[in-house]
Amino acid sequence: MDFKYYSVKEINAFLTAKGLAVNKKFGQNFLINSGVCDTIVRNLELTPNDVVFEIGCGLGSLTNRLIDSSAAKVVGFEIDNAYQKHLQNIFRDSCKFTLVAGDFLKEFENAVKTHLAPGQQPVITGNLPYYITTPIMEKIFTATLGFSRAAFMMQKEVGERVVSKAGNKKYGSLSIFCQYYSEPKIIANISPASFYPQPNVNSVVLRFVHRTYEPSADNEQLFFAVARSLFINRRKQLKNNFALSPFLKSIPLEHIFQAMEQCAIAPEERGENLSIEQIIHLSNVINKLNSESKI
Repeated sequence: MDFKYYSVKEINAFLTAKGLAVNKKFGQNFLINSGVCDTIVRNLELTPNDVVFEIGCGLGSLTNRLIDSSAAKVVGFEIDNAYQKHLQNIFRDSCKFTLVAGDFLKEFENAVKTHLAPGQQPVITGNLPYYITTPIMEKIFTATLGFSRAAFMMQKEVGERVVSKAGNKKYGSLSIFCQYYSEPKIIANISPASFYPQPNVNSVVLRFVHRTYEPSADNEQLFFAVARSLFINRRKQLKNNFALSPFLKSIPLEHIFQAMEQCAIAPEERGENLSIEQIIHLSNVINKLNSESKI
């Protein structure tokens, strides 16, 4: 279709005609760079077995490219009712598009059950506002329905934290969480000029491929509690962060220190230097010691 909303002039004309304004509450910055849309679609490597779930369709700039892709179906989520009628109108002739009017965090799992047929794979994409980036990734990664691939636009600072490795100052619990469930990679840098209105920060596109970590954590809840504990205070040593951790109150401190010794992790080490493999090993030993003490 002839899609006109990559133009600032057309966007302003639409907003004026509808009596609308950009809603900062929902972090609205409309993507006007069609090349970025093409980059996202290309890196998703969509096939006829894929159903794409798009978070926050807005005016439909990315939606338009997704509908033209090889994907079997595009399911879009839009929370702002001012844009729901617009999306239903401009894509009314597409048999591939379905709109879910509501909050992605509340509607995602039900939408996957409804729109995913046997043999099809869920693929997820969207432009994630800063305030909701982490909750959305938590929802996607921990959902029992899973995902195959994903690509998100997000604030550059957050994206760099997601892909950072142990030893990097930006490495933290968000890095560990995302890399435990997926293989994330920055595939594009996006300037503020690619959006309207222009945000005050640079953005990136991250591609995620689902993974299963081997060896995995025996107790994932404990694994993430240990991971969060590492960064309570980045400048403190592990022995101090573990002693202060509100996430490990049910674990005797002596079990944690005993596990560190068994894993050859010095109490004076800092959390940012522990790899995911080391954290998995540490949490598994803690879990074993704690279980054995209850027998």
